[in-house]
Amino acid sequence: MKTTKIMALLISIVLLGCSKENEADSTNPQPTVDGQITYTLDGTDISGTGAGYNWKDTTYFVKHEDGLKQLSVYINGNTEGTYTVGSHSLERAKGYFAYYPDNQTAYNVTSGEVILTKIDGAKVTGSFSGTLTNTKDGSTMKLENGKFNGITLSSW
Repeated sequence: MKTTKIMALLISIVLLGCSKENEADSTNPQPTVDGQITYTLDGTDISGTGAGYNWKDTTYFVKHEDGLKQLSVYINGNTEGTYTVGSHSLERAKGYFAYYPDNQTAYNVTSGEVILTKIDGAKVTGSFSGTLTNTKDGSTMKLENGKFNGITLSSW
């Protein structure tokens, strides 16, 4: 009888621990990695899968990661159309993107646009292009032919 009570107690502890993990996952959801992101960065073609977030139905965020390299695209709006580049403070109805070649360097867009061409439920498709400027030394990179296709946006 004592063994049965101990086993029941251990099972209860394990089950409670699992439910707390699930609660944490629902408050910090991981995005679904799907769809395609392609772009040309200073003449080099880059492609891969992407992921995204929908923040309170006001801002869309799409990203591509490859090791330490990351491209982030923000759309501060939720309708199809052209979003000219705004500041990183995410002005209403503006787009923004940045490229991080490593964990210590950032290239922020200084001119360009983001076009949201299709919203299909939780999936978005669009394009982006512009000039990126290094935040440390002012050097620039040209980002051309940027496209994201069928990226699922997880709620955030």
